[in-house]
Amino acid sequence: MLNDARTLTELKEILNFLADGSELLPPNQLLRAQVMEWQFFEHYSHEPYIVTTRYINKRLGLPNARRSEFDEKQVGGR
Repeated sequence: MLNDARTLTELKEILNFLADGSELLPPNQLLRAQVMEWQFFEHYSHEPYIVTTRYINKRLGLPNARRSEFDEKQVGGR
C-alpha cells in the first residue's frame, strides 16, 4: 500500500514501481521496454503452469475437482 492508501496488486507493476529511478530499471525507453518484454513473457509463458499449480496445491489443498487441471498444468510446467 502506498502512503496515500492506493494499492498495486500485480507483481510486474509493483516491481516496476519500486525499481523506477534505480539502476534496476533503465532510464532509456527502449531498454525499459525490453525489461517489460521479459516480464510479460515470463508472466504469460510460465505463470499459468507454475503459479496456478502451486495455488491449487498449496492454497486449495489439491481438491479432487481441480486435480485434472493440476495434472495438465504440471506437464506444461515441466
